[in-house]
Amino acid sequence: MTTAPALPATTLADHCYYYMFRQCTELTIAPALSAETLATNCYRKMFDGCTKLTAAPTLPATTLAKNCYAEMFENCTGLTVAPALPAETLAPGCYSSMFKGCTGLTTPPELLATTLAVTCYSNMFKDCTALETPPALPATTLADLCYVAIFSGCTGLTAAPELPATQMAVHCYDRMFEGCTKLTTAPELPAMNLAEGCYGGMFMDCTGLETAPELPATTLADWCYQAMFARCEKLNYLKVHFTSWADDIDATSGWVSGVSATGTFVCPASLDTITRSTSRIPEGWTINQTPVSNIDYLCFTAEEAGSVMLNVTGSVTANIQTSTDRTTWKDYSFGTEIALGVGEKVYFKGNYQGIGNKNFASFVMSGKIKASGNVMTLTDGDSPTTSLAEKDSCFFRLFYNCEALTTAPELPATTLASRCYAQMFAGCTGLTVAPELPATALEPRCYNGMFMNCTKLTAAPALPATDLTNYCYAHMFRGCTGLTTAPVLAATAMPEGCYFNMFNGCTGLTAAPELPGTTLAKGCYMEMFKGCTGLTVAPALPAETVAEICYANMFEGCTSLTKAPALPATTLAMGCYNFMFYNCTGLETAPALLPAATLEEQCYEGMFAGCTSLTTAPELSATQMARHCCDRMFEGCTKLTTAPELPAMNLAEGCYCWMFWNCTSLETAPELPATTLADYCYEGMFEGCTGLKTAPALPATTLTKSCYYKMFRDCTELETAPELPATTLAETCYMDMFKGCSKLNYIKVSFTSWTDATDATLNWVEGVSADGTFVCTKGLDTSIRDASHVPEGWTIDITTGINSVMDSHFDPDGVMYNLSGQRVGKNYKGIVIQNGKVYLKRH
Repeated sequence: MTTAPALPATTLADHCYYYMFRQCTELTIAPALSAETLATNCYRKMFDGCTKLTAAPTLPATTLAKNCYAEMFENCTGLTVAPALPAETLAPGCYSSMFKGCTGLTTPPELLATTLAVTCYSNMFKDCTALETPPALPATTLADLCYVAIFSGCTGLTAAPELPATQMAVHCYDRMFEGCTKLTTAPELPAMNLAEGCYGGMFMDCTGLETAPELPATTLADWCYQAMFARCEKLNYLKVHFTSWADDIDATSGWVSGVSATGTFVCPASLDTITRSTSRIPEGWTINQTPVSNIDYLCFTAEEAGSVMLNVTGSVTANIQTSTDRTTWKDYSFGTEIALGVGEKVYFKGNYQGIGNKNFASFVMSGKIKASGNVMTLTDGDSPTTSLAEKDSCFFRLFYNCEALTTAPELPATTLASRCYAQMFAGCTGLTVAPELPATALEPRCYNGMFMNCTKLTAAPALPATDLTNYCYAHMFRGCTGLTTAPVLAATAMPEGCYFNMFNGCTGLTAAPELPGTTLAKGCYMEMFKGCTGLTVAPALPAETVAEICYANMFEGCTSLTKAPALPATTLAMGCYNFMFYNCTGLETAPALLPAATLEEQCYEGMFAGCTSLTTAPELSATQMARHCCDRMFEGCTKLTTAPELPAMNLAEGCYCWMFWNCTSLETAPELPATTLADYCYEGMFEGCTGLKTAPALPATTLTKSCYYKMFRDCTELETAPELPATTLAETCYMDMFKGCSKLNYIKVSFTSWTDATDATLNWVEGVSADGTFVCTKGLDTSIRDASHVPEGWTIDITTGINSVMDSHFDPDGVMYNLSGQRVGKNYKGIVIQNGKVYLKRH
C-alpha cells in the first residue's frame, strides 16, 4: 500500500485508528485527519514503521485525549518535518514517543503548552539522531514524568532548550538528555524545590559536556540527582549549594560515575567533603569551598511563583545589591523586577534610607513572598547594627500595600528614629504575624500606621516601652480587622497623641488592654478604639486630671459596648470627652456621675450622641458652663426618658446647644434656672424631641443672640410653650423656636415689639396647631398673622403685662427665685417666682 484511503470522520472513538497502518513500509501518502477533538488512543501507533512516509498529515486538533498521538510516527525514518501541534492544553501521554526513532527528523513542532500533563512529552524525540535544534520548552508548571527521555539518544543535538520551571515534579527531567553526545552546554536549572528523581540520569552519557549547570537547591529530594552526570567523561566542573549529602534517600547515588579524572567541585564550607566516591565528590577533583556568610541578610523567598521589585517615589540615592546565594552579589537598579519561582530566594543589602514622605522606596511584589532575615542589612549592608539613630523615615512605607507579603523580616533595632517604621507594612493584607519590636526607647511617630489595614493580622507584637513619645503608636493597628489580641500597654505617663487612632477599625478586638495612665496629654487616647465593633468592655480610666481632647472619640462606633467606665476626673480640659461614646448603639449604662463642677470648652460635646440604647443620663455636677460644653451631648439618644438636672446659673456660648436633639423618648425637660443667658446657650436644645410634653420654665428676662434658636423645633407633642417674660428681643433669639410643634396651642409673651430686622422671631411658629391662644401685652402689633409673628387662626389674649401675685398653689419644695432672679431656699419669705408665675410666700 502506497496511498491510504480517505478517513472523513470528524468524531472519533477510543482506539479507532490504533495500529491502522503499522509497518506499511511502502506507504508514502497519509490520509487527511480533520478531527479537532480526539479520543483516547485514537491515533496511537497509526503510522508506526512507515519508513517511506515523508510528509505527515495536518493535525488540527486542539482538544486532546490520553495517549491520542502516542507512538503515532514512531520509526518513520523518512519524516523530516513534524506537523504543527496547536493544542495548548495537554492530556496524559498525549505526545509520548510520537516521533521516537524518526532518524531523519530535523524540524520539530513548536510546543506551546505552559502547563503540562503526566508523561505528555515522554520519549517524544527519543533517538531522533538528525535533530540538532530542539523546540523551546516554555512550560513553568510541570507534571510527573512530563519530559522523561524527551531527547534521549538525540546524538546530533548541539544545544539544550531553556528550562524556566522552578518547581519540580516527580522524575520530570529523568534521562532528558541521555546520550546527547554533541551537547556541550547544559541549560540553567533554577529550581530550589526538588522532587523525587527530578534530575535522575538527566545528562547521562553526554560525553561532550564539560561544565555542569549550577545546582542552587539547598534541600535535596529522594533520588533527585541519581546518575545525573553518569559517564559524562569530560565533565570537570560542578557547583552545588546543598550542605548535606542525604545518603539516606540516595539523592546523589552514582551521580558522578565515569566523569573526568580531574576537575573542580565547588560547595558550601559546611558540606562534608571527606568522602570521595561516585555518589559524592569524584576522586582526584579539587575542592573549592565557598564561605557561608553568617550575616542574616534581608531575604525574600517565593512561596508561590512571583516577583520582587524595589520602586522609588520621589528621589532616593542608594547603593543596593542582590544575591541568590549570599556569596555572589550584583548591583541592583531601582525598578528592576526579579522573578522568583517557587522556593527561589533573593537577598538584599545596601545603604538605603528613606528621607521623608515624599522620597522613599517601596517593595512591589506578586505571588506569595515570605520575607526573612535582618531588615537592617538593607540600610547597614554587611555590618548590620541595632541603631536607626538619625535615620528619620528610614523604612517609611517599605512594604506599603505588599499584598503578596506573607511574613515580615526581623526588625532588631533598639534605637529608633522619628517615623522610622511609619506605614512600613500598611496594607499588607497577607501578613498574619507581626515581627518583634524590642525597642524600649521610642521616637515621635516611630510606629505611626505601621500595620494599618493588615487585615489578617490576629495578634499584636509585644510593646515593651514604658517611656512614650508624641504619636509613637498613632494609627499603628488601624483597620486590622482580624486583630483579636491587643498588646499590654504599661506606660503611665502619656505624651501627646501617643495612642491616637491606635486600634481604629479593629472590628475583631473584643477586649481592650488596661490603661493605667494617670498623667494624660493632648489627644493621648483620641479615637483609640474608634469603630471597634466587637469591643464589649471598656478599660478603666483612672485619671483625675485630664488633658485637651484626651478621650475624644475614644470609643466612637463601639456598637457592642454596653457599659461606660467611671470617669472620676474633676479637672477637665477643652474637648476632653468630645464624642467619646458617639454612636455606641449598644451602650445602656453611662457613668453614674460626671463630678466636675467647672466645665471647659466642648468638654462634653457629643459625648453620648447616637447612643440609642441609653436610658439614663449621668448626674451632672457642673455649675459653671463653658463654650459649647454640652453641645449635642445626648443627641439621638432615642431611649433616654429622663434628663439630668442642670443646676448651672452661669452659662456660656452654646453651652446646651442641641444637648437633647432627637431624644425622642424624653417627655419632661429638666429645669433651667439660669436668669442670665449667653449667645446660642439653648440653641436646638430639644429639637426633634417628639415625645416632649412639658417644657421647662424660662425665667430669663434679658435675651442674647440666638439664645432660644430652634430650642423646641419639631417637638410634636408639646402643647403649651413656656412663658417668655423678656420684654426686649435679641437677634434671632426666638428664631425657629417652636417650628414644627404641630400640637402647640398656647404661647404667652411679654415683649412689645417684633424687631423683624434682627429675625428675632423668624419662622418661630411655623407648623404649630391651626388654633390656639396667643397671650401678649397691650401694645404688641398683633395684626400680622404668619409663621414669624402670631399664628394664623389663633385667638389673641391681651394682658396688662403685670402678673398678679398669688397666695397659694405653688410647690414649697420646688425651685424658686426672688425678684432679682436669684435662687432661694424653702425658708425664704416674700414674693417668689416659680415656673414663670409670681407667688407670695408667707411662711
